[in-house]
Amino acid sequence: MMNSYRNYYLILLVISIGWILLGDNFYNNFAPLLFFIFGFPIFGFLYFTNLSNFSILLKNKKPELFKKVAIDYGYFKDEMINGINLFNSSGFYELDDEDLKRSYKKLKSSLNYLILSFGSFALIGILTIYIK
Repeated sequence: MMNSYRNYYLILLVISIGWILLGDNFYNNFAPLLFFIFGFPIFGFLYFTNLSNFSILLKNKKPELFKKVAIDYGYFKDEMINGINLFNSSGFYELDDEDLKRSYKKLKSSLNYLILSFGSFALIGILTIYIK
């Protein structure tokens, strides 16, 4: 599944950069918009679904770790883990269940591509301005 994230990101990046380099000047301005519409929201949705799936698995299989990293406020109180705790908690590195490990790697991968797609959007915007 993580390879599909990489493949989707790379295809979208190649299409956007190819559009900038090979397209007409007028249409080049829409390349960052294309990348933003099909990049950042898709990876944001994937991150949120992976976060909720990992939270459900963690709540069922490791309730003591879940209570330690769960959100303590708001709508998702005691239903999801706090996304910031992905970087702070050492308990995630000691997971012994294969489903939890796979879900955790998937969650980290989707977060990485979310951050990468947001940064790439800015770079593609700058590239659009300076290329043509």
